[in-house]
Amino acid sequence: MGFNYGQEKKKFDAAWKKLREEYKAAGMSEESIQELHDFDLKTFRRTRVERMHTQPLSDSLFEGENDQCECMSALLDKFMDELSVNDKHHYNENPRFFWIDEIEDLELYEKITALPERDIDLITMVAIEGLTQEQAAAIRKVSPSAICKKMKKLKKYLYGG
Repeated sequence: MGFNYGQEKKKFDAAWKKLREEYKAAGMSEESIQELHDFDLKTFRRTRVERMHTQPLSDSLFEGENDQCECMSALLDKFMDELSVNDKHHYNENPRFFWIDEIEDLELYEKITALPERDIDLITMVAIEGLTQEQAAAIRKVSPSAICKKMKKLKKYLYGG
């Protein structure tokens, strides 16, 4: 629904007429009252601009209702790519890798998902499960120095240093 400026401004002015009288009766100065009015007027205008340029998305799009839902909207068609996310990687198959789906830094997420599963498993053991490098080395049946070198390489790859 659009914003009926005339009707909303009339309501705003009527409410402020009452408020102005209440503020005067409370002993506020005219300058203070005008500052409050100016602030509220600026908020009123921002609300108008927001309503004029915002299209609400209701649940009807997802409930399968066909009567004038947002799927008929030109704005929704135009910006569907920006509103949609197609995640290529889901680590639901291995619950140990849950933490990957929670990474918010896109660059880091892409770097981690590009790693082989063996490297992701090592990061999971050390960083997420809290194993020491010695414990990870015992599980993998390699020397602790091999794990240390691999972790340094992974840190350099992921963080550039």
